[in-house]
Amino acid sequence: MQIGFSAQKGTSVTNLYNTSDRSKERNADIGKTKKKSALELLMEQKSKLQDSKNAIMAEGVKNGEDSLSIKQKTADIDKQIEEVDKQISKIQIDDKQKALGKDKMII
Repeated sequence: MQIGFSAQKGTSVTNLYNTSDRSKERNADIGKTKKKSALELLMEQKSKLQDSKNAIMAEGVKNGEDSLSIKQKTADIDKQIEEVDKQISKIQIDDKQKALGKDKMII
């Protein structure tokens, strides 16, 4: 499909860059990038949470805060890390069971 633009009244200019070519290019780019698994995304999330926690701790130490104050500030992040760890463990267990062929066990 080509896109036409009106340059002047009664004159038509055609865009030579075909829109279907752009779609093909986009689809080719998608094929080149590896989709991340849920496990990889969770590990990235955990890493970002740990980085955030470390930054809060470093800032607290820099500002001379006591350890109890810093620990209170990082408590929510610790809970989030714990939840991500649970999700990671569940996926790893599921993957191991699938690898062993136990994902279709009848109970």
